Amino acid sequence: MLVSIVSDCVGDPNGKSRFEAAVVSEIPGGQPVCSYSRDAHEAAGNLVDQLRRTRNNSAIMLGNVAPRANRPILSDQNGSDFCYFWLKNKTWPRDKKVLVLATQDGRTLSLLAKLFGDHDGRLGVNTINLEAAAKQLFPDDELEAYFAANSQYRGVDFMVPATAALWAGKELESKPYVYDVQIEPCAWTVDEFGNVKTTYLWDVTKPLPKSLLVSIVATSSPYGVYDSELPVIPRLCDIQRMQTAVTIGSSGYGQFRFLEIATRLGRAEAALTEGWKIESGTSITFHDLPQ
Repeated sequence: MLVSIVSDCVGDPNGKSRFEAAVVSEIPGGQPVCSYSRDAHEAAGNLVDQLRRTRNNSAIMLGNVAPRANRPILSDQNGSDFCYFWLKNKTWPRDKKVLVLATQDGRTLSLLAKLFGDHDGRLGVNTINLEAAAKQLFPDDELEAYFAANSQYRGVDFMVPATAALWAGKELESKPYVYDVQIEPCAWTVDEFGNVKTTYLWDVTKPLPKSLLVSIVATSSPYGVYDSELPVIPRLCDIQRMQTAVTIGSSGYGQFRFLEIATRLGRAEAALTEGWKIESGTSITFHDLPQ
C-alpha cells in the first residue's frame, strides 16, 4: 500500500531514511514514497499528483510542510496543528480508503480542497489534540509520549504512529474543523525542465481558448512583472521550437489537469523574465479564466 510522504523534511538522506523507516516499521504493508516539497505550494500540488497514482487502491497521504515564516517566533506552540480526514470520491470503488494526515496551517491541503472540497473549496477535517493524542498513542511510555508531542521531527515521531493508529481504526482526541484556505493563482512549482506548473485546473473535456492574457508578478526579490498574450497549445509536442505557450500539463487528477507555461526545447521561467525568476508562489493570472 502506498504511503505518500510529501514533506520539506525529506530532502536530505537522514530525514528521508528516518521517515521511510518509521513507515515500514509502524504501518503494516506500508510502502513509503517520498516527495520533497520546499514549501506548502509545492506540497499542495505534489499531494494531488501522488493521489493520482493510487488509482483504485487504498492509500495514505502524509503532508508535512510547516509555514514557519508566518508563525511568531515567540509562539509556545510546537509547529502547526495536525489534522486528518478520510478522502472520499463517488467514482472510487467502495472498498478504497484514503487517509490524509497533514499540517493544518497554510496551503498544504489547498489544492486537494479545490478538487475534493465543497463548492467553496472547503474541507471538513479533524484537528488533532497533540498532547492528548500523544498520550493515547503511548499510554505506558511517558518519554515516547513526550517526544511525540514535542519532537523537532514530529513527522516521524508523531505523524507516523498517529497514522498507524487511525488506519487500524483507533480514535485520537480531535475536534471538527473546516479547512478553508484558498490558494492564490500562482505557480506551485517549476520543474527541472523549466516548465511552470500553475494552480489553474482545466477540465480536459472542454475546449481551450486559442490564447490567454497572462500576468506574472514576482513575489520576492528581485521583483519583476510580465504581461503578454500567450498561445494556448494543448500538447507540449505541438509547441514550436523555442516557442512559449500555455499547455495542458501532466499534473492533476482525473479530468482536471493543471495548466502549465512551457517553452519547447527551452526554459519557460527564463523566456518570460529578465533578471528575476519564477518560483513556487510567484503570482500568475490567466485573465478571463476562473481561479
